[in-house]
Amino acid sequence: MKKILIPLLISIFIATVFIYSYEHGNNVIGEDIFYMVSHSEYWSGEEGQIIARLYNWQGDPIDVDNCTVDIYYPDKTSFISGGLTDDSLELTTATHYYNFTVPDVEGVYLYMVTCNYPPNKVRSISSTFHVSPALNEIKVVNQSIVDLTAQELSHFNTVQLNFSFVNGELVFIKDDLTTIKVNLTDIHDDTNYIRDNMLTETLFTSNITTVLNNQNIIITKEGDILNNITVIQQFCDSAETSGSSLCLWVDEIRNKVNDINLTMFNYNSYLIDINQTTYSTYDYMTGTLATNINNIFETTQRIETNTIQINNTVNTIKQNQEDMVYMEVTS
Repeated sequence: MKKILIPLLISIFIATVFIYSYEHGNNVIGEDIFYMVSHSEYWSGEEGQIIARLYNWQGDPIDVDNCTVDIYYPDKTSFISGGLTDDSLELTTATHYYNFTVPDVEGVYLYMVTCNYPPNKVRSISSTFHVSPALNEIKVVNQSIVDLTAQELSHFNTVQLNFSFVNGELVFIKDDLTTIKVNLTDIHDDTNYIRDNMLTETLFTSNITTVLNNQNIIITKEGDILNNITVIQQFCDSAETSGSSLCLWVDEIRNKVNDINLTMFNYNSYLIDINQTTYSTYDYMTGTLATNINNIFETTQRIETNTIQINNTVNTIKQNQEDMVYMEVTS
């Protein structure tokens, strides 16, 4: 019985030690785990970040006193020395991180994270990141494309604004030309009506000839009257007859005839002026004025046609601008 009990007790003790070691491994084994979370390719000028994680073998975060970061240029000179990490996520994710601006020097950078934690323990880990020439080139090209796109977009907006303004002005011009065309059409029609309904040259000449013939008849009769009055006047020149009622009446008739003669002379001058004015007006209406109006009418039609073509061209250019496609590289 004693031989069986001693081995059993030994087995129970060993099992108890293993169970305790499993439950309290951080104290028994004393081995904490520290590894780097981040390893990146960067281009110069962007925001970089180094992240390290420190926890025990059961995955529980370790409360540190502090963690620092050292970063070295590709030639192994110091870039960052003793930079303190942000430990705000230590208790939830066991991580410690450090932010920095990626330098211009291209190449492979060595960095090291060192954490101090109780009781007087220190753990360090290192890794690298790369400032890539290819990414820097892409960054330059991308920025150039962005700048060019912005410039072209600005030009496009300016051109579109100018096209909109020109298009609006062309609409006003077109409306004005339409009004001018309507007015000129009315003038053209009125001129043709006047020209078509004026006295023809033959009819006008016939009327003038009739008037002149009638005037000649009046002048002839006036001459006969004057001759007869002259004969009677000879009778009235004597002292015996000059004051008689007949002679006074003859004097009155002679004065009337003289007035008629003067009136006929003036009337003849008026007829000559009317004749000349009528012929000049007729020639102008049927010649120069009609030609000028026809020319203006044709010019207006050409302007309207050109305006429509300009408007179509502007709309085409505007549509081509709006249909342009831009492409840029962002990563």
